[in-house]
Amino acid sequence: MKNKLLFLIFIAAQIFAQGKVTDTLNLVTMQKFKVPGNKEIVLTNIKSVKIEAELLNSNMGVIRQIKELNQDPSPDKMQEKLRGQRSVLVTFSCFETIDEPGTYFVRIKIDAVSETGPQKGERISRLEVKNPILAAPLSLRPEYLYNEKVTFSFATLEYTDFNLYTYTIYNDNSGAVLEEGKGPIVTLDKWFSEIGMVGTKLKIVGKYNGKEFKYQKKDGTVESTNWTTSVKKLTLFKNLVLLSTEADVKAGKQPLVVSAYNTSIFRLPYGYFNRSEDGTFVTALPMLKSVNVTSEPPEFVKDVIADVPSKGAFSFVHVNVNQDYINALEDCGQQEVKLRVSFQTQFKETMTETYQFIILK
Repeated sequence: MKNKLLFLIFIAAQIFAQGKVTDTLNLVTMQKFKVPGNKEIVLTNIKSVKIEAELLNSNMGVIRQIKELNQDPSPDKMQEKLRGQRSVLVTFSCFETIDEPGTYFVRIKIDAVSETGPQKGERISRLEVKNPILAAPLSLRPEYLYNEKVTFSFATLEYTDFNLYTYTIYNDNSGAVLEEGKGPIVTLDKWFSEIGMVGTKLKIVGKYNGKEFKYQKKDGTVESTNWTTSVKKLTLFKNLVLLSTEADVKAGKQPLVVSAYNTSIFRLPYGYFNRSEDGTFVTALPMLKSVNVTSEPPEFVKDVIADVPSKGAFSFVHVNVNQDYINALEDCGQQEVKLRVSFQTQFKETMTETYQFIILK
């Protein structure tokens, strides 16, 4: 019985000093703990006993009675154990869980009859309860780009059973549940690559043993396992088109002179290509819809092909030049041309641009 704390009932007046704190336990929220610590209260020479335990606040006010008691023999087994005996040995401990950090106390009241007569006493344990500490840095930004890759963990140093961690991802706009998972590791890649999530807020709720909790970061700040973030669309990158825009020319830039036989220059590339806040580059292939190209003079364009490759970062508007128009140009002749290009993308946006250049035969 080296791990047991022996309380001899005949000196209870000394051991169970009224109002005296006998020990201090350092604990974390939401973790079941035992009082007294890893030991047991041991009462000897007992003929009858009534034991109660109370959880107290920092001012010693009663919060609640502690319900989970471990008494051996249990109250309903006492008479059976005493059969043929003058007295028995009784062990006792209790269990509790606290959800909020702070200072608390557990008071154990003992009302017993021993071989020497009635004995009363109490034992008080001080509880210093803190929030668990986050095991790894967690800094979820309020906004991410479409197609960004984001994984984070809300595991703590003290909550060591990974099977008790769970999380739920919600569409915060509609309240719909998008995903439920086990463990403290949350990956948002799937939802950040859903077109329908652009402009939508995501809410992520983490739990341990079925409850949300607060955790302490290594800088001392305290946060809760409830996060929100949103997905924003990428910006269409269209500056790879080599042709000058009409706006460039109006601003004083000389329009590009293009050979009538350099048809590759009319394969106009477009892509979504952005740099995220953490410095990584994020891309997406534009899905081109309702492509329309007109020109001045109108006979310059024969037809248009929307070229969306199966992979890569760029889609193309391929303008096929009308060969009859080229043939009609005088040798070494030139003509100023404007191309007006418009299309829609998967982000429900319409891109319009006018290019201005000089065609030279």
